[in-house]
Formats: sequence, structure tokens, C-alpha cells
Amino acid sequence: MSSVKVENGELKIELTGLDRLLSRNSTVSVPVSHITNYSIGKKEQFKKNGKWSKKSDKAFVAISGDKPVLIAKLCDDSYDYIFASVDNPQELASKIS
Repeated sequence: MSSVKVENGELKIELTGLDRLLSRNSTVSVPVSHITNYSIGKKEQFKKNGKWSKKSDKAFVAISGDKPVLIAKLCDDSYDYIFASVDNPQELASKIS
């Protein structure tokens, strides 16, 4: 599981529970200015489209359950994409824009 929020001009993803113990990075922060494009999708659509299967792209993935998934394309960052389950997609999107 994860907590996703926007504060102080940064998108912050904090892993919780077992995910936190199993991950190399339990917290990822990205300046909102590095997000070039984003959308909200479903986990099933995400897997079908194969967005995380590109070997040349580095992605941070924090998907759990059937929650909506934030798909963020980044530039000038250590990751090319962030995929994260979110509780409040509309509220989060309004803070990214």
C-alpha cells in the first residue's frame, strides 16, 4: 500500500506496511514541475497496455488493490514514470495541474 499526496510543490509517494519493508525506496518525491503528462487509469487497463514493460524506461510502481492508478510521465528525473494507486484521483489531479 502507499500514500500519495502533493505538498510543497512535490508529488510524494510513501510506501506503507509490507511494501515499505520490501522496497529499496520507501519514499519517492518528485517536483510537480517534472510531471510532463499524467492520467488516471485502472489497474487492468494499465497491465493490458503494457506501460511498465518498456525495458528502456525506469518506473516506480506502487499499485495495490482495485484503486485508480495515477500514471505520471516525468522528465529530468531519476524515473521516467510513476504508477501509483490513489484514493482521491480528482483531488490529486487538481493539485498537479
